[in-house]
Amino acid sequence: IRFGPDPSEYRDDFLTNPRLNVNDFTEFETVKVDPNRTKLLAEDPELVFILNGFAGDMFTGFALLVEVFDQELRDIVQSASSDNETIFIVYMIAMFGGFYLILFRRAVGEAKKETVKARDFVARIPSYTLSQLEIDTVASIFSHPQDV
Repeated sequence: IRFGPDPSEYRDDFLTNPRLNVNDFTEFETVKVDPNRTKLLAEDPELVFILNGFAGDMFTGFALLVEVFDQELRDIVQSASSDNETIFIVYMIAMFGGFYLILFRRAVGEAKKETVKARDFVARIPSYTLSQLEIDTVASIFSHPQDV
């Protein structure tokens, strides 16, 4: 135990000590207010200073504690809100990026399929019905830049 006695020195017989009596620690059993003395207590300047001078300390202390807790709460909520916005932004970027890549890849794949279909169509055109200039024009449309 860090802040306690050494375990070899610890005994729990203090709980059953016959010399300790609860009544020995209390001086008064009942407290009564004498209404005749209340006026005298209110008129004594030293007692008034003691009674009234520190009456707000507890409330001031609690107000300071509440202020600290409110500040901590605002900081935690601000941090959580910032983290939530960051996570949401990352999520949206991932979703849009994923959908874009999926749609882009799909569109490129469809374009390649259409290119193959167009080349097949051009290959099936009876070339004997076209002039040489027309054949070269149609072929140039589908030729790759490195073929030129």
